[in-house]
Amino acid sequence: MIESFISQSEFLQTVHDWLLEQVAPQSMQLDTEPDALLNAFKGLGEQGWLALRAPHKKSGTTVDSATYFGFQFLLARYSGALAFLQTQHQSAAGFIAGGTNSHLKATYLSAMATGQHRVGIGYSHLRRPVSPLHAVPDSDGYRVTGDIPWVTGEGFFEECVIAATLPSGDVILGVIPLVEHFSSESETRDSLQQGSLVISDPMPLMVMDVTHTVRVALNHWFIPARHVVDIKSANWLPMRDRQNVLKAASFALGCAQAGLDLITDAIDRKGWRSLTPYRNQLQQAVDTCFTSCIQRLGQSSLAEPEVEYRRQLRAQAVDLAGRCAQGAIATVGGASNLLHHPAQRVYREALMFTVTGQTPDVAQAILAQLANREP
Repeated sequence: MIESFISQSEFLQTVHDWLLEQVAPQSMQLDTEPDALLNAFKGLGEQGWLALRAPHKKSGTTVDSATYFGFQFLLARYSGALAFLQTQHQSAAGFIAGGTNSHLKATYLSAMATGQHRVGIGYSHLRRPVSPLHAVPDSDGYRVTGDIPWVTGEGFFEECVIAATLPSGDVILGVIPLVEHFSSESETRDSLQQGSLVISDPMPLMVMDVTHTVRVALNHWFIPARHVVDIKSANWLPMRDRQNVLKAASFALGCAQAGLDLITDAIDRKGWRSLTPYRNQLQQAVDTCFTSCIQRLGQSSLAEPEVEYRRQLRAQAVDLAGRCAQGAIATVGGASNLLHHPAQRVYREALMFTVTGQTPDVAQAILAQLANREP
């Protein structure tokens, strides 16, 4: 089913062919070498594929939601690190394209589509009970103080779209540089002072460490009006999470397919044909979940029964990523315990795609899926 969906789309078939040629042969390098990962990211930009859901840009490709789901699936199938890095940039382009700042749209989006300008995001902290980042109006802009606990792409991205809570409870989205800045002691605290921006060392992560995730601390950092992307209501992120609950399922299913690819390869190399029916059962489950996700993307309703069903599909995708990754390890054998074996990479990526964009409701759906699986 998945292969048919890909082949029916000229765009996805082109992406698939490009990934097989340019990314698949170096998937392990992309997992450990920042320079290789950056070059692959730039390769996506050279194709014009880095702002696919930003319809107001002047160049590059735009696609519908189903095709974008397939695009993200393919990236995760061949490189979880590349999939994770580029989705930060794609999200930033989507924020700018959907925002109210026409200056940013005109000056950023075309260059973002081709990777000539690289921008990350920092907003997941808004899902915490108390936001660690706050903003107050100041002259022709806003002063931002606090921490952004997770920002991916230090050394890859030049800037970052961040989200901070205003005194009203509303949320400001603004662009900041992803470069440290310390105010001079001679500066006075007036509207001309830029404030300070401190970036931590990259966190030592078990998976996708290569993408350089850091903590950013801001102290009275000034975001001028020309860098304000938008002002959102206080319930903006919960509504966004409801709308996008299926988005990360594409990554989990891509990870599952990567596991199935490894199972197929191991069966062929070892001649273990008796395992083929079990591999096919897993493939059918992945195909069915993928098709169901594509069908739901065409539904506009956000009523609770629809959102709950989408959460269940998301949970199924996460479950399948874990099952296929473990199946790959079982089929490959002891070599899968090597740190730089593809099966180990896929196994670790299943962890990342379990928690990507997670909310309490999604976590509950995942646990329910695991608990209700027949022993």
